[in-house]
This record gives sequence, C-alpha cells and structure tokens, in this order.
Amino acid sequence: MHENTYPIEIAAELLGCQQKKIITEWAKGTIQIVLDFGPKDKITQESYHQASRNKLIKPWNAAEIYAPATQDYFPPEFFKDEPEDNHLSGWPPSCHHEYSQSGFYYDSYHSKIDCLDNDSLIIIGNALLYGLWQLPYDEFSRRQVSDIFTLYPYSDNPAINEAMALFSPGEGTRRINAPEKKNLRITGSNIEVMRKLLSSRYNNKKSQSLTSVTKEHGGVERFALGRERVLAAALYVAHHYPKDIGKSFKSHAETIEKHGYKFWKFGEAPSTHNIAKILSDATRPPEKWKILGGNAKPKKR
Repeated sequence: MHENTYPIEIAAELLGCQQKKIITEWAKGTIQIVLDFGPKDKITQESYHQASRNKLIKPWNAAEIYAPATQDYFPPEFFKDEPEDNHLSGWPPSCHHEYSQSGFYYDSYHSKIDCLDNDSLIIIGNALLYGLWQLPYDEFSRRQVSDIFTLYPYSDNPAINEAMALFSPGEGTRRINAPEKKNLRITGSNIEVMRKLLSSRYNNKKSQSLTSVTKEHGGVERFALGRERVLAAALYVAHHYPKDIGKSFKSHAETIEKHGYKFWKFGEAPSTHNIAKILSDATRPPEKWKILGGNAKPKKR
C-alpha cells in the first residue's frame, strides 16, 4: 500500500492555489513530487510478455536499478549463503522488492544483474518499477534534452537513500509515465505540507497587511477612538456641568481635563490643547479638520 496521489492540477484546486505555486515549492525542495507506477500485484513475469511477444520492445516501466550490494538494498536471496558474505549468488530467483513506497520486480529470465566497483554496487537491468518513485525537480527541468531520468525511492528512511532507478520512457504510444507535467503526482502527505505552508504565509501576509495599513494612515484608527472618547466627555460635562464649560472651546476643554479621571487612566488623557482642537474640528466638515482625522492622508514613503 502506498499513499494516495493527485495530479498537480487537482492538487492546486484542493489547495486553492496556482499550479506554479506547487512547482515552485518542489523546486525549492519543500515538497516531493512522484511518478506513480501502479500497484505491485500488476507486475509479474507476464508483464514482459504483454509488452511485446517478440521481445523487441521493453515494458513501459522498465528501468535499471543501482544500489549498494548489501542486504539493506536487496533481498537475502541475492547473496551467497554465508551471513557475512555480500557477494551475489549465482542466479538469484525472481522477486519483488520494496524501498518503502517504491518497488521493483526482478525477473531471473528477463532481467540482467551485474556488479561494479569490486562487487560493491549491484546493477539490475530491465527491472520493472511499481509504486511511487520520487522525481527530482532537476530531472524534470531537463526533460526536453534527455530521455533518461534518475528516480529515487519515495521514503523517509535514510538507510536506503543510495538506491536509484534510471528510467527511460518508451516511444510514441508507449511513452507512459514520462516525467511530463501531466504525469506528475503529489502525495497526500505533501499536500498537507503545502496546506500548512500556504496557511502560514496567508496569516503572515494578513498580519503584515493590517500593520501596513495602520502605519500608512498614521494611526487614524487609534485617533478615531481617542476622538470618540473626547466627544463623549464633552457631552458628559456639558450635561452635568453646563455652567463650567464657558463659551469657548478652551474653557470646555479645561472642564473636560478637570474631570478627565472619569474617562482616562492616569497619564493617558490628551492635552487641553488637543481636546480644544478636537472640539473645534467637530463643528466643521471633515475636509476642514485641522488635526489628524477625516483629512488624514497616507504618509509619504
């Protein structure tokens, strides 16, 4: 069993973003993109015969497997009987083998097996891929100039990170699963990575936008709340202390200041001068206000 996968187009719809956003994060290494070679139970010796009865055409999922010659990368049947001996046995039996969610089928009749570097590296030719194989962005980016692509196991296990598959898509109608955009798949776990990333960036952008608006208008919002409190205080003293407010904005402001403890905490009350200006502005249309308020403009950058 392997994870569900989604075409890039469908994933973009699920995430509410553009397809190029997914491609960009793939290029950055934030997420992984895979090619899906299908389930294990579809890959048998008969798969070779289905490709071509005359054996002139390789199966669409044929590849070369390269990996260290150890039992971390190949089944025990590949090696001689001695527990400490990693040398190949004479003729390994056919088998399926997995690297986490990636797999290949070795067939003793159709596949070719060899060793390099003093038997430290095993190469299996004409193996059949199945499961999910990771496609690096660099391989995708050179799809126009190459017909051979390096794929890696789709796994979080660092113990198998030295395995790789050289995959060459077929020609014409047999060019199945070539590393083209229509064949790219993103797994469910990588969709969740993208979802968290997009959510985090949206929240940061929203926060920065609100901060920017506040700065751009020089604190209009804060001033509006302060002005509202001053006007409420003006009505309060006019109602309760009509004889104290006098006939000028200055005397009205002084009365407000006198009773300011009822409206502001210690040290937070505006000055008498600013209170008088707010009262004066309140008798004019906004475009003629003298201090920050209705005619406030964004700060010049």
